[in-house]
Amino acid sequence: MAEKEKEQAAFHAEGRRNRQGIANWLADQLTRSDCPLTVEHMGHYRLINGWFQDGQQALDRIERIYREDRPEIADELHISLIVLCLDKILGDTRPKTVTGAIKRPVKKKPTKSTKKKQAAPVKRLKLASGQAIAFRSVVPKN
Repeated sequence: MAEKEKEQAAFHAEGRRNRQGIANWLADQLTRSDCPLTVEHMGHYRLINGWFQDGQQALDRIERIYREDRPEIADELHISLIVLCLDKILGDTRPKTVTGAIKRPVKKKPTKSTKKKQAAPVKRLKLASGQAIAFRSVVPKN
């Protein structure tokens, strides 16, 4: 039993080191002098997060549910959110302008058909039982 606990503790410690390594690497990359994300940008994105509380609420919920009992799951979820967000940004295939702003597709107003429809003549379908069924179909008028 003690051997299994040691293996599990080593597994958790390795996972912690890996997650911490990812976070440190990202922090290093984002604080490099040639990084396009500046201190001003960071403040801007934090401000946006204040306006749109959904992101902060999701993070708070992760913290509330997992941080105390299962901190490794909280860290995994935070890193998974980073990956999902990057996937979302990098996978955005909407056309962009020179400034990087998204071009919104122009919605076309539905056009009404100029063709008038008239009821087709009544047709009869005779079934094998001998019963006849009358039906109509709509066809465009030329």
